[in-house]
Amino acid sequence: MKTIDLKSYGRDKFSSDDFDPLVAVSDGRLVVTNQPARSGVFSTNSHPLVAPLPSINAKSFRITNSGSSNIDVSQKSIIHSRYFDETSVGVIPDSPSLNMKTLMDETPLGESQVLQVTHTDDTAVFTTVPVLANQSDLTYVIYFKMSSVGSELTPLGIYNNRASIDINHPAAAIRVLPDLSLKVRVGYNDHIPIQTDSVQLNKWHRASIVTNGVDFSISVQRYEAGAYVDLVPSFTESFTSNGVGLLSEMSNDPDYVIAVASEGVGVQTVDSLEVYTESNSSEVLIAGTTKEYFCHRSLDEYSVSGNVSGYYRS
Repeated sequence: MKTIDLKSYGRDKFSSDDFDPLVAVSDGRLVVTNQPARSGVFSTNSHPLVAPLPSINAKSFRITNSGSSNIDVSQKSIIHSRYFDETSVGVIPDSPSLNMKTLMDETPLGESQVLQVTHTDDTAVFTTVPVLANQSDLTYVIYFKMSSVGSELTPLGIYNNRASIDINHPAAAIRVLPDLSLKVRVGYNDHIPIQTDSVQLNKWHRASIVTNGVDFSISVQRYEAGAYVDLVPSFTESFTSNGVGLLSEMSNDPDYVIAVASEGVGVQTVDSLEVYTESNSSEVLIAGTTKEYFCHRSLDEYSVSGNVSGYYRS
């Protein structure tokens, strides 16, 4: 149920700005409509292959095919999620020394109940994910905020099983170092990705891993002023995960785990862990036409095969 804005509590008089949904009077009748928290325009450049829309949080958008040829539009599907706002947060600690609690915070997705994980040693929280037939091409996304980084922290790690967390052997993992730089770990091997900036404490970031067979690429972005700033250029480098306990073997097992982990002391807060699979179908947007679409979290759930311009609402 929508309520009066908290900042307006106790006032003798209210304006429509104090309400969500928007409340107004027109021709003697009460008019109620939802007002977007954010809105704006976006565009994409022509691309010979299917490419995702920009990383912008949104609930819906309209796009216009401004080219002279028809284009394909496809949407990823969520196959696994943890939002940390249910009675059960849906993740399991691997050690009694780990402290986790839920709290309310203003995230890139709006006000949300999030999970704060306090590590005192090499600990983790994890969720088990069933292996699917199309396991090779998945997108993993999580929102994270670092409060203290006294050791290597992993806001997003994919592991063959729970035991692989204990021996620090991920199939693919994004790590934040004490100097707030980033590292990619595959098995026992570390890689330093191309990065244009560092993680900042107490600011929300978005981490993504996209798998393609035994290879994967990553993206790490910081949320600032309603938009995302790339720390690692999105999905430009490819890393290979081929070997014992790595991506090449995961499809042979019934399930695997995703973890938020640490090699020592640190505090990290996470929100909205999601796993997407690529769509096997698409629809055609005819040249010169406009259509509205609805998304779960972000525009980049959708991919297009040509040049489009649009307007989003969140």
